[in-house]
Order: sequence, then C-alpha cells, then structure tokens
Amino acid sequence: MSRKLTLSETEHKTIKRLIQEEKSAKVQKRYLFLEMKSQGMKHQDIADILGVCVDTFTDWIQIYESTGVESLGNLHYEGRRFSRLAPHKEAIGEKIDTENIAKLEDLQHWIFEQFQVKTCLTNLAYYCKKNFDFHIKKQGLSQGKDQAQ
Repeated sequence: MSRKLTLSETEHKTIKRLIQEEKSAKVQKRYLFLEMKSQGMKHQDIADILGVCVDTFTDWIQIYESTGVESLGNLHYEGRRFSRLAPHKEAIGEKIDTENIAKLEDLQHWIFEQFQVKTCLTNLAYYCKKNFDFHIKKQGLSQGKDQAQ
C-alpha cells in the first residue's frame, strides 16, 4: 500500500506555477502526479489518467523526496531505457499473429508465464502498438490494419 504524499502550501504553489510554465507534457505529468498523489489518489488511478506506468512513480517519488519538486523538471534521459520485452519480440509477435488474444491481460500473463517478465499494461500496450502495429482497445487488442478497412 502506498503512503500519502504531503505537500506544503509553498510546494502546491510551486507545482501550480511549474505546470503553467512548462511546455513539455511529459514534465507536466510529473508535477501533476505529485498533486494527485497528495490528494490521496491511488497510483493505478493516476496511471490511468496520465497514461504513465505505475512503476515510474517510485522513481519520481524518490527524486522528489531527495531533491525537491523542481528537480522533476530536470530529468533528461539519455536515449531509451532497454525494454525487458525486446529479447522476446519475435515470440511475442508470433503469439499476436497466430492466436486470437482476447485481452491485453492475457498477453501480459502469457509473457510472464513464458519469460518470467513482469510488465505493466500501459507499457505492454505501448510496446504492442509500437512494434506490431496494433491498436489497443480498453478490454483487448485489435489489429490496426483491420480497423482501418
């Protein structure tokens, strides 16, 4: 269970100002997360609203607690993080192409069973869309090419 995040009045004002000044939607999400977390929202609810993987929040909280609110705007990632799914891309693609997958959760479970790789649904949805030209419906997968016709 995650604990509630308590922000001072000064931090609330700073976050409000930073959100208005920030041009990057990616950075705005970091500040919005702090606001939502301080209001007692659950991580999964915040993740659904912001479109961010729940695992990311742990990093953001650690950065906030060690260096403060404004430091969240200074994160500059060098390149992309290595995907734990990358070594299994071919097998995942074959699974998607050859079997009727009813829900994204089914694919998530299969990946864990086959490769012992845990991934959140947000990341898996993005990975499938990026690598397999699939569009994710709320309760499952639908092939993008079939949808367009």
